Amino acid sequence: MAMTAVFGSTRIFDSAAQTSGSKVAAQPSLTVPFEEKSDLSKALARGAKMYATSCQPCHGGRHGKGSIGRAHPHNEMGHTWHHPDAQLKEWILHGKPGPGLSIMPGFNYLREHDVEAILALIKTWWTDEQREIQEDISRRYQEAIGKQKKAR
Repeated sequence: MAMTAVFGSTRIFDSAAQTSGSKVAAQPSLTVPFEEKSDLSKALARGAKMYATSCQPCHGGRHGKGSIGRAHPHNEMGHTWHHPDAQLKEWILHGKPGPGLSIMPGFNYLREHDVEAILALIKTWWTDEQREIQEDISRRYQEAIGKQKKAR
């Protein structure tokens, strides 16, 4: 199964990354800021740990079903993959208002590599097609931001 997560420029092949005792999609190909396979495995494990404490109570795990809130799941059934990485990072760090009175709090105690690890984990839950679409959305978003900055 091919997998793409946009965080950097290094493409890595990992035959069986582990996160919290569960197998991540076999043989994912990730574009992440990790230089080696072991770095990727460590990042996914860190992502699983950070996700479990910061995200899972509301969004649920791989199969959804959060215990605290009714937040959308981040798996293939949710809509997280419709958003560019930059926007997802912003929401994770600074929060996001939701419909009605629902508010996602910001997790400003997380560092950028924590957020990248969380997103790398979440992306293992998407289909190949969703990862490809989301990668394209992220790329086009960054291009638009770049054009906007040049126009100023």
